[in-house]
Amino acid sequence: MNKMFSVNYTTRNGSSSVFSSSSYSEALRYFECEKEKLSLNTPADISGWGDSDKAWASVYFVELIEYVAAEDGDIVNIISLASTNYYYI
Repeated sequence: MNKMFSVNYTTRNGSSSVFSSSSYSEALRYFECEKEKLSLNTPADISGWGDSDKAWASVYFVELIEYVAAEDGDIVNIISLASTNYYYI
């Protein structure tokens, strides 16, 4: 099994990687840096938002993800290791 770690910007519509590494410590360091940058802003208050609320389109969060792949390259497991609060785009 091979592991990859990714830091992603995630919205309700999808997720895009901004950093990836086979090293957990490198990915965690990058995640913590992104988290610190976001902490300078006020988190979005999403309490009370319904699933179809149009405001979801204006927020995102950062997450640290572990991908586990089989020897043939097929992804066998995806684990969210950490995430931030939601912030406005």
